Amino acid sequence: TSSRILTEEEYKTFPENSPSLLAVPVSARPHFENDINAALRELAGISSSPTHLLFEDPVIVKNVWNTDRPNPFKEEVIPIGLKTHLPISAYLKEEEIFYDAGFSLTPKHHPDMLRVIHIDLSKNKDLTGITMAGVSSLKEYRGRNLVGETITNAITPQIFVDFSIGLKAPQGDQIDYEKIQQFISFLRKMGFNIFLVTFDQFASVGPMQMLVKDGFTVDNLSVDRTDTPYRFLRDVVSKKNIDIPYSKALE
Repeated sequence: TSSRILTEEEYKTFPENSPSLLAVPVSARPHFENDINAALRELAGISSSPTHLLFEDPVIVKNVWNTDRPNPFKEEVIPIGLKTHLPISAYLKEEEIFYDAGFSLTPKHHPDMLRVIHIDLSKNKDLTGITMAGVSSLKEYRGRNLVGETITNAITPQIFVDFSIGLKAPQGDQIDYEKIQQFISFLRKMGFNIFLVTFDQFASVGPMQMLVKDGFTVDNLSVDRTDTPYRFLRDVVSKKNIDIPYSKALE
């Protein structure tokens, strides 16, 4: 059974002095909420395998879905290939991502926010993933010091995810990278302030060059070199510092 923080009701189901229970000081609770296995090893001195799930409790992930903000695409996975004719933008539900100002369409949420787009490329069999997000605000975590004074413990970013969509080449076809470049240019034209576009390492030189020629700043970003990106993701999710539109496919 995975280690977890018990609710008061769960605690009452255990016998008194149960060896399965560990009382934790309130001051240490954030460490256990962020990474319970690491906290058990490093703070409590209890042996715990260094290999474990990124999120031990799936409820933590479900709690960050914004069910009031649906996926702005008509389909969870879009068929995009060299032989298909519709652009990616044709699959957008405009009312979910744009605001109709009467004379033009503008970004519906956080129109002045700097955006970053990350693209996880594939060629034919696997999905290509595209996500656009940004920092919508900064959140202060406040507490008290030893003499009872209110202090700011930390300032963390609030992440707003505009969308995360999968592209899949139809059978016998390949992902059309030019359609991806056209889609990103379309987003910029519609008023999204795209600060950076990043790619994973797979076959990304060609698509990167397309975007550079179109005036975008691009870079490679691999999340598999260190565990830092995963720790950051776990931190923002566990603290509910991220707003993600509901997606049945991702759930």
